[in-house]
Amino acid sequence: MSNEQDLNTGEAGLNRQSTDRKWHSKKRYRALIGFFALCLVINPFLPEDEEDAEPQAQPTATQEETTTVPEPTPSPVPTLTPDPVEPEATLPPGVFQIEAEFAERILDGAEDGPLTYLRNAAYTTEEYGDPLTYIAIEFTYPSGDPLVGVWATGSPVGQSFVWSVDGFAQEFTVWPNGRPDFSPSVTDEASYTVKNALELTS
Repeated sequence: MSNEQDLNTGEAGLNRQSTDRKWHSKKRYRALIGFFALCLVINPFLPEDEEDAEPQAQPTATQEETTTVPEPTPSPVPTLTPDPVEPEATLPPGVFQIEAEFAERILDGAEDGPLTYLRNAAYTTEEYGDPLTYIAIEFTYPSGDPLVGVWATGSPVGQSFVWSVDGFAQEFTVWPNGRPDFSPSVTDEASYTVKNALELTS
């Protein structure tokens, strides 16, 4: 009887050991499966090795950010105010200028050295009947300041007589101061007109 119990006890022990081995084998198997599953889940998040990592594209010159340089603000252009231009002087009614050539012919009658013509103003009057043109001429003489003389002529454009009217005309030229029955005077209105208008000519 005791031998049978021992037998049964031995068999039961063997059965228990066999069962324990199977249980532990299944447990290790499940643990391995769980470990591999965990590796699969974690692997995508692990950093790649430097050798296996794909090279990163380096920025090229066109990819680099360009620095925008602001355009310089132009300096304001100063407003230039032109100098006021004086209006051109107008000659009094009836006053005109004769040709310089004719005025120089009058000055050719100089007594003491040549006279240099500068400018003139003329006015024709019929106060004494026939037309008579009074001519004020600005001139210079050798080593002298500009002077103004007044002459009169029957025609300021052609061959005609010439008279010396004022003192400078009589002093510097040989032209007579008139004729016995008529002599133009420095006090005539035409004389004042041409001398005053001379200041407005150029």
